[in-house]
Amino acid sequence: MIPLVVGFDPGTTSAFALLSVRGEVVCVKSVRNWSQPDIVSEICSFGQPILVGGDKKVVSSSVGRLGAAFGAKVVMLQGDLGVGEKRELCKGLRYGNDHERDALAAARVVFLQFRGLFEKVDRFLVRVGKEELGDRLKGFMVKHSEMNMVECVRVLEKKPAEMVVRVPRRKTGKQIRSGVDVEMKALVDENERLKKALKKYKLLLKRVKRKPLEEKSLFHQKEQTIRALRKRLAAREGEVRKVERRLGEVYGFVSKKGVLVKKLENFTKREFRAKSFLKISEGDLLFVRNPSECSRSVLDSLRGLVTTVITPCVVRRKDFVYVQESEVALSHIEHYALVSKSEIEKAVSAKRVLQMIVDEYEKEKK
Repeated sequence: MIPLVVGFDPGTTSAFALLSVRGEVVCVKSVRNWSQPDIVSEICSFGQPILVGGDKKVVSSSVGRLGAAFGAKVVMLQGDLGVGEKRELCKGLRYGNDHERDALAAARVVFLQFRGLFEKVDRFLVRVGKEELGDRLKGFMVKHSEMNMVECVRVLEKKPAEMVVRVPRRKTGKQIRSGVDVEMKALVDENERLKKALKKYKLLLKRVKRKPLEEKSLFHQKEQTIRALRKRLAAREGEVRKVERRLGEVYGFVSKKGVLVKKLENFTKREFRAKSFLKISEGDLLFVRNPSECSRSVLDSLRGLVTTVITPCVVRRKDFVYVQESEVALSHIEHYALVSKSEIEKAVSAKRVLQMIVDEYEKEKK
């Protein structure tokens, strides 16, 4: 299988681009709602990935998982690729959409990072007359960067030991146990060596990833704090303006001998308890939006404290003097309202005169 350089752009529409170790485009493809197993299977049909990268400085989890699936080296970029850089990297190459362009640009950047090594391998193989090892040696060098080229060539040229047919001899139990013990010890030693190497590489990877992640996290936190403070400041400024407007209205009415009106939705027990903070006391003026909804106990408790109620409704009851809202000019401020003292006195006086006339008329009828 030929070694491949993979550029990957994850997302709802995922795209990958495959390059050979000579920089030739092998495949560029994108599909919507592509699962990772499908992507891995599709890429494997073209060759064996040895390098995987994305178009961002910080390696995304999707790119990391794809690299791990192939056992390939995941490459970190020096910085995020801009749109202009991507277009320049893909100049003269075919791609179908922005996702494919991003994947192709990522593959090109990864290839360019390792082009120097690949060219060095080509020159070495020409010098020693072993050009047929080109692709294999490049893939091997990427995975075993701690080895030099001569060692890598030696490993690649090793042939399996010739098989010698021998007549099996009967071994004693002691000989079998001894052989198994030797093999077991060799396996245990190799396992320990691999564990130490894995631990070392994990620490190195953690150190490499920690710095950009910490910087990004701090920057993100700072931006979030600034946005939150700006939002709170704007909200406070809005509240200040609202309070200033209300104070202006209150001062205006007070200066014109205005009267404070306490507001209720109705005369029910629930509403009366909810508006207990109004502290309705003797001589208070009420605005009640729907006085037909009432509780007898609430009406009894208000009788003797309140004499006049402003309402938008027509009320036939005689428990209070009901003044229609249309007869006076009200200025509503949340749980309160303001009305001109002269207007309310005039309206109440008119209501009382009218009530007296009605009462006298009813007496005459009787």
